[in-house]
Amino acid sequence: MNDMNLPNPEQDSTTSPATPKRWRWITALVLALVAGAAIGTAVAKATERDVLAERTVALEQREAEVAQRDTAAAQREDALSSRSGGLDTRQAELDKISADLGRREQALLPKEQAAARSKITRDGIYLVGKDIEPGTYQTSGGSWQRMS
Repeated sequence: MNDMNLPNPEQDSTTSPATPKRWRWITALVLALVAGAAIGTAVAKATERDVLAERTVALEQREAEVAQRDTAAAQREDALSSRSGGLDTRQAELDKISADLGRREQALLPKEQAAARSKITRDGIYLVGKDIEPGTYQTSGGSWQRMS
């Protein structure tokens, strides 16, 4: 008989000699995918931590800048408040001077009105005591004539 046609008791009819090699490749491929996913996740988490750390540092710097601006604004406000105290004093002085000028103006008003009545502004006939006040007058030219 021919040995080639006889079944081999060591060889199973359902499995081929290539089958164990395939399982090794599949197992290695699955393990490589799992390891790659784990490494990718670890790298992503590390990158996320780095980005978070950078953002935290930037946020802290901005908070420090805002605090400095707040301090500077408070100092300017204090300086303006101290100046406004001086301005309040000056305003009180100016109010006092203004009131004094008002009193002086009221005192001079009758004299100014009398002077205005004694002013000869154009040619014409003026009656002393009615049109003009009695007094001494001066002219820059022209002629004067006393009628009575």
